[in-house]
Amino acid sequence: MSVQRKVRNTTNAAIFSRNYPTRLEEAVELGEVTHRASKVWRAAEVGVKKHGSMPLYYATRDREGMITHRGEITSIVIDPEPEDPEAERLEDLVSDDDTYSQHNSPPEGYARLDRTNYLVEDCRALEEPFHFTELHKLSDGTPLDEDYSYQPAYVYQHGTHPE
Repeated sequence: MSVQRKVRNTTNAAIFSRNYPTRLEEAVELGEVTHRASKVWRAAEVGVKKHGSMPLYYATRDREGMITHRGEITSIVIDPEPEDPEAERLEDLVSDDDTYSQHNSPPEGYARLDRTNYLVEDCRALEEPFHFTELHKLSDGTPLDEDYSYQPAYVYQHGTHPE
């Protein structure tokens, strides 16, 4: 079964990603902020359309592997078009301090850096951070291994068991 289909049919699906500590602090402070990714997050788009939002777990890019923040993706636009009202709304919610384009470049063969724009709301620091290896992959129910680096990772929500 494809990841998109699993996300659509699973009520406890979530996403795991990494971000910079300053971006996570900013997301908490602003309450809603647009983050961007160079990859297409198609399964996340499916999940938001089907379920209204998708939980997002963030580990910091310091490589310690601790998930320190959780938020909700409430809107997502793939390959944003300039005249799309939702894409414009998300663009308006990119922080003035966003340095994404300074740290990244478009994937090979693509002109755009921001293939996926997604709105994160209700981002908060976890009272009890946990290691990302405690999350289980949606694809096969196995835990993320220590060297897991692919982003985004589609997982079961923390503390829930694979169906």
